[in-house]
Amino acid sequence: MDQERKLIALAKKGNGAAKEELILNHIGYFLFRINTVLYPKLVKQYGEDILQECLLLASEKIYKYNLRYKNKQGKRQNVYFRSYIWKAVTGVIIRSIKAKREKSFSDMPNNKFI
Repeated sequence: MDQERKLIALAKKGNGAAKEELILNHIGYFLFRINTVLYPKLVKQYGEDILQECLLLASEKIYKYNLRYKNKQGKRQNVYFRSYIWKAVTGVIIRSIKAKREKSFSDMPNNKFI
């Protein structure tokens, strides 16, 4: 947790190596979420694209992460970065699949049945 927080602080200050290391440390988490949310067939078909979207999401979320987060009682509470982005990663996965499915169905010929 302490190492992760140091990397986030450095990345927020513009340290590219720290940002890269933080994102690389979370690739396993992204793969885990992709594999638990999607069917294996969809993972094979869209997994790489979704992983890239997750990496971009993590890159954006680093700057929004609050290192001085306080809970409802006003007490400082440290939160893991993966916990912070958990819901957003799931949203990226689902949104990506929906967009890809809609695109594939829109490419189908328009057949009218009588």
